Amino acid sequence: MSRTTRLVAVLFALGFTILQPYFGQQAGTVPAGTGYDTANRCYALVLAVLVWLCVLLRRRAGEATATLGVGAAATATAGVALEFWVGPLQDRPLSADAQRAGLPDSAIWWGSNAGFWAFAAAAIVLAVTTIVWGARAGRRGTLPRSVALALGLTGPLVVVNFGLTNFGPVAAGAGGLLLAGPWLFAALPSRERREAAEDARPARNP
Repeated sequence: MSRTTRLVAVLFALGFTILQPYFGQQAGTVPAGTGYDTANRCYALVLAVLVWLCVLLRRRAGEATATLGVGAAATATAGVALEFWVGPLQDRPLSADAQRAGLPDSAIWWGSNAGFWAFAAAAIVLAVTTIVWGARAGRRGTLPRSVALALGLTGPLVVVNFGLTNFGPVAAGAGGLLLAGPWLFAALPSRERREAAEDARPARNP
């Protein structure tokens, strides 16, 4: 990975690790905590870093699956941003606010549900595409094996981590570490140099 890609990978990993326990604290109660909207606004920023990371990786391992992965990450980010960045500017409540106030579903701003379903659909697509993208990039050698592995785990773990926020800060924090760990490991400069040396080493004849 380039220095920029490595920096963005670390930024994404640390952002997810820091946010997940707070997200779980707010989402793990019924109704959701008063900081739920703030957690989601921060989540949109972390997802935006993921989009940036996917764009950088696509430059090195570009293919149709990579393009689809970038699009899915961008759509997921846009869905969260629509609900929690644009939503507060409207004169109708978001879904979590309506739930806390005991208001009917008809009172919820339309963009709240639209943003959620855009995120949910895109996250599922992201889960599939990163698996395929990472597997192909690792097999073809267009990405270091550790980076390809981290990429392949990213989409599925984004989905899993979103679900874990409903089970409190400990479960959410553990899920965040599972996602961050492979990226932090892949971002180690010495790891990439060793992998490149192994790939360049000629095979020995038996």
